[in-house]
Amino acid sequence: MSVTNNNPCLRDIIVSTFECLEEFPDDSRKVFCKICKATILALSMKRANIHVNSRHHQKKLNGEEIPIRKFELKWLQDIRFKLWLEVVPGDEFKFRCKICNVDRTCIGGISNVTRHAQQPEHVNNCKTAGVQSMDDLQGEDIYDSVQSFENRRIIRETEYAKLGCLTNTPYQTMGKFLKFFQETDPAVLQKMTARRYRLWLEMFWLHGKNLE
Repeated sequence: MSVTNNNPCLRDIIVSTFECLEEFPDDSRKVFCKICKATILALSMKRANIHVNSRHHQKKLNGEEIPIRKFELKWLQDIRFKLWLEVVPGDEFKFRCKICNVDRTCIGGISNVTRHAQQPEHVNNCKTAGVQSMDDLQGEDIYDSVQSFENRRIIRETEYAKLGCLTNTPYQTMGKFLKFFQETDPAVLQKMTARRYRLWLEMFWLHGKNLE
């Protein structure tokens, strides 16, 4: 069943069909899921049915705990999202779409980002802004983008492992270094130098080992 952007009749049918869904005020395109505590676009019976039968909804319905995943910086390099996806400052459990000007949770990991990218409202906003959406991409290009990132990750992990071996750095120390880099703002990391390390070494030997 197709529907225009404003079809209160269809919304009434959807709400009467699914007990977990109720009307969303001031927007006949949307309904509110009482189980997931979330707003969804109700452009068709098919879309409503997809939500009600989704794993996330079923887990919520059965009272299962759903872990909230953190934002992963590698998503910013994905060709499907890189033109509009942003980090939400101060909240690692959300992502931001600068095209739609909204923040969304990372409950389902990258699948949540993908679902947002497939939303008709997002696709239309991309067209209005002249930005490439997922609908404009070829499957081969998406695969190559994902594989390219994975290949680069493996190469850098290998180089990092070699560096640890050559410098005889303990495994636990390598883990601490990696965590430090991961928690550092990428823009700051690009500008960092090792010159302050020399100053700390001088203080270390001059004043003793207690520098905290």
